[in-house]
Amino acid sequence: MEAAVQLTWTGYNNIGIAGFSILATLAVSGPLSVTKSLLIMPFAMHSQTVSHLANQNVSPRGIAALTSKMPELFINFNRRFEASLPVSINAIQLLLEIHWIELHRSQLVLVREFNSIDGGGERAKKILKAASNLSALLECTEAELYLNLRIEL
Repeated sequence: MEAAVQLTWTGYNNIGIAGFSILATLAVSGPLSVTKSLLIMPFAMHSQTVSHLANQNVSPRGIAALTSKMPELFINFNRRFEASLPVSINAIQLLLEIHWIELHRSQLVLVREFNSIDGGGERAKKILKAASNLSALLECTEAELYLNLRIEL
C-alpha cells in the first residue's frame, strides 16, 4: 500500500499562479472541460515540465508520446495532481466569481480578453510560452489524459 501523500503549501504554487496558468491555457485552447482544466496546474507547478513545454522547438505529438519520451517529467504527476486540486478548484472558483471565465455544460470558457502583462516575472513568461504546447497536449480525451498521466481517482 502506498504511503499517504503529505500535501504541503509552500506559497509558490498559489491561487494567483493557478489562475494565470488556467487563463493562459484557455486563451490558446478555447473552452476546456473542468476535468482537463484540473490538469493545468500539475504541469505549471513543475519547473522542468514548464521549461520543456516552453521550448519553441518542442512539438508535442500527444500525451502518450511525451510520457514515453520524457518519463522523468511525469514520475510524480499523480502526487502533483493531488497537491494542486484545492488551489486549482479555488482558482477556477475565483475566475468564475470575477467574471473572467464562465461554465457552460462542464466547459470553462474565457469571456474576457487575456493579455499577458509585462513584469509578470520569469515564471509567468515561461508559463505563457508553454501554454500553446500544453493546450495541444490537452486536445485528447480526458480518459486518455488521466490514463497516460497515471492519475488515481
